[in-house]
Amino acid sequence: MKSLILLVLAACLCYSCNGVKRSVSTASYSLHYLGERDESKTDIVDKTIIKGYKILKSMPLQDEDVKTLRTDLSKAREAEGVIKKCPFEPVYALTSKDTLVLLFDVEYCPRMEEFTAGSSQLYELKIDPTLKKTVNKLIK
Repeated sequence: MKSLILLVLAACLCYSCNGVKRSVSTASYSLHYLGERDESKTDIVDKTIIKGYKILKSMPLQDEDVKTLRTDLSKAREAEGVIKKCPFEPVYALTSKDTLVLLFDVEYCPRMEEFTAGSSQLYELKIDPTLKKTVNKLIK
């Protein structure tokens, strides 16, 4: 009887540990490569469109990748007061569990728009080869 109880407990423990492993390794962020814009869908954020931009490619990211990307974006930020005259057309988007976190471009008009709790902040970015390499590596 004791053997049966121990066997059942061991099986339950193994099952719950496997569930924890699976949930830890699940990517909570995704990096999206964006295409052309549809003006009629500018408020939509779903699996195929983000703020009117069609999603061409999506890559799940691990927390370490997100940390590297955000660090590189922070390092590439321009000093306060620098404002570019080019139009902001984001090429990439970072989402976390279907919530928009960032829209950014690293080539034509380097800018980043960060979304937090119902508001957004626009930052100018420098043309940074390290940031370009990081993004290209992540989007593959």
